[in-house]
Amino acid sequence: MATTLAVVRNRVRAQLNELDNRAVSTGLIAIDNAIANTLQVQAARLPAPRLYAASAFNISAGAQTFALPTTIGSVATVEYAGDVRLQLNSDKTFMLKSTREEIEAFRNGDTSTGGSKPTRFSLHEDSSTVVQGECWPRSKDLEAINLYASLDHNDLRDAADMDAATVQFSRYGAISLVLLTAAALVRGMTDADLVLRRLERGVATTWEKMAAMLLYQEEARRHAAEDSGRTQRWVS
Repeated sequence: MATTLAVVRNRVRAQLNELDNRAVSTGLIAIDNAIANTLQVQAARLPAPRLYAASAFNISAGAQTFALPTTIGSVATVEYAGDVRLQLNSDKTFMLKSTREEIEAFRNGDTSTGGSKPTRFSLHEDSSTVVQGECWPRSKDLEAINLYASLDHNDLRDAADMDAATVQFSRYGAISLVLLTAAALVRGMTDADLVLRRLERGVATTWEKMAAMLLYQEEARRHAAEDSGRTQRWVS
């Protein structure tokens, strides 16, 4: 699921007891910065979100190179987290990921035009962080490629409209983001700020512990989705 920044912001304000009749409010810029910073910290721990895009790009007839898209749907600036799988839309077969050296070994100097479907691909990132690819063999016809990939979380502050920016988290991840953001803001408040909100400074520690449990559940949920058919065991 996806949660907008505006929703997360309001939940943080509610966590800080700021949505009642008292004239107390943390600045929106401070809240948004705290949310964006906390999200990057969470993203470093959690498995990267997975994305599927049908016919995300094409491999041209006779081409040996291609580039992965830099914009997919509502994701304006795509940063790939490493796991990429390419599927030919024409017959739904998956290409085998290889190293650039393996691709060159298969090509062995062959510069002829394509006569079949590409079966292997390799990837590398250029100086502008665009992911470039090579394939073998060259494709006889233009091939539309279905993309399965894990993506890094964008910095919410890079969005053209921050209120419309989305966080790709489940309910567990979204709640932990709210708790960790609120905890970080509480730790920066004065005693007078806390009195106005009827909060104790120690509540930040409690929220951080709750968020840690939620993050563990989010990790387990994502791994379980990827390891379908395997038994998950709890150990003490």
